[in-house]
Amino acid sequence: MSEDQATEPIISMGKLMSVLGCKLQWTKDGGLTIEHPSRGMIKTKMRGGCPYVEKSVALDFIDELECEGEGEFEEEEEEAEEQESRRVQVKSWARRR
Repeated sequence: MSEDQATEPIISMGKLMSVLGCKLQWTKDGGLTIEHPSRGMIKTKMRGGCPYVEKSVALDFIDELECEGEGEFEEEEEEAEEQESRRVQVKSWARRR
C-alpha cells in the first residue's frame, strides 16, 4: 500500500464478482452499480469516465477479498508453478531429440 494519501486503491471487478459474489451492472444513464451480497447497493461515482467508490469502501473490499480469496490466490500460484514446471520438462525433452 502506498504511503501517498492521494493514491487510490484499484479493485478488480472480476474479483468482486467471482470472490465476493457481487453483481455489477453498467448502464449509459446510471453508470456502474454494485450489489454486494450482504451490504446491498454500493454507491459509485464517475471521474474522468472511470467509476469509483469511496476510498473507505474500496479498502473494505480489499480486506474482504484478502480474507475470502486466500485459498484462491494460493491455487493460482500453484497453477503457475505447475505450468512453469511443464514448460521446463518440454524444453528438456525437446533438447534430447
